Amino acid sequence: MGDRQQHVGGVSMLWRSGLALHRRRTRCAATDHVARRRVRRHRGVEDAGARARIARGEEQVPEAAVERESGRVPEGTAAKIRHLEARFRSLWGDIGEVAEAFGNAWAATADPAAAIAWYTRALDANDGTASLKVVEQLGNLRARNAWATVEKALNEIARPAGKAAGKRGKPRRSAGRGTAKGDRAKAQNAPFDDARKEIAAALALLERVAQLQPTVERESLCGSAWHRVAMIEAAVADEREEAKAIENMKAAYASAVKIARKSKADNLFYPALNWMAAELIANAGKRASHRFDRGLLEEVRANLAAKTRDDPDFWSVAALADLRVYEALAEGNLAGALESIMRDYRDLHARVSAPWMWGSVLDQLCFVLPKYAKRASAPERQAVETLMRLLETFTGAAAD
Repeated sequence: MGDRQQHVGGVSMLWRSGLALHRRRTRCAATDHVARRRVRRHRGVEDAGARARIARGEEQVPEAAVERESGRVPEGTAAKIRHLEARFRSLWGDIGEVAEAFGNAWAATADPAAAIAWYTRALDANDGTASLKVVEQLGNLRARNAWATVEKALNEIARPAGKAAGKRGKPRRSAGRGTAKGDRAKAQNAPFDDARKEIAAALALLERVAQLQPTVERESLCGSAWHRVAMIEAAVADEREEAKAIENMKAAYASAVKIARKSKADNLFYPALNWMAAELIANAGKRASHRFDRGLLEEVRANLAAKTRDDPDFWSVAALADLRVYEALAEGNLAGALESIMRDYRDLHARVSAPWMWGSVLDQLCFVLPKYAKRASAPERQAVETLMRLLETFTGAAAD
């Protein structure tokens, strides 16, 4: 949830430290041999201190914060980072912690290709100063970027269909739900194989670090990568491979939930909701309702209540409504709970209307709701349509 809310750390200090280093070199150009030796020693201390400040992220580029309403990075931020790259890449670019800082900067500016390049450089650095967080970030970005490539291809397939493809809104909203039968032959020509290979490589990184030291974050990132594998297989209507990916997604999030419950983590709700989503899809073909463990539901509800009381944000409040949706789906009674659920979403929208945030909410529910509707009763199918139509209006993607 918080990927786009990062701030750039450990880069802008180069403005001052780099200029200071240049002035010192200029003043010392004509000094004697002893003075030059002293300057070289001083530079070594100064360089080490500067690199440490970069790694600690003591100074930031404040403009890199994502604008809340638009979801865009303010103009000029990328240009500043490129300027710093041009000046200092050759000087410090092979230092792991510096490459990591540049990777963080590009990740915060929503440039995954640049971030991936710097994180890869940080991981390959011989000095070993990059943190294990680099592995997490690199794996996550590679998986997300692979799905973005597939999503772009699906949008290209949908575009010639004109209004028919856009009837429910932007084509990307239907990407995770699979393409229409007539589009599947075309979809086979899209770069799905490359995306599969890229996510496989991402999972190799993520699962390796998760095995080294399992954490809620690492297991959740594995689950997220498997989620994207499932979306790719759904897009080409390979139900068998999709089912395998969903089982792996469910297992990864189950591990994250177990760790979170044991450690009483304040972010239990995140892996728990994703596990519920996978569980609902895995049981979508069964006639009987599949109720969740009451103890887990109460723990997640209490976790979200504490979060919204002590440190509320859009995502935790939206998660409360999402939890109600999943609980209703598990009970086979979305229609009965619909009015109350929609009221919760409307109340949140009145406070936070940013379309890109609501797009994330809709994307997550689009993973579950269509599969539920496929085998549900007529009233339940109508409830799914009504809920999705409401959320699409919040994203600006609903039909006129």
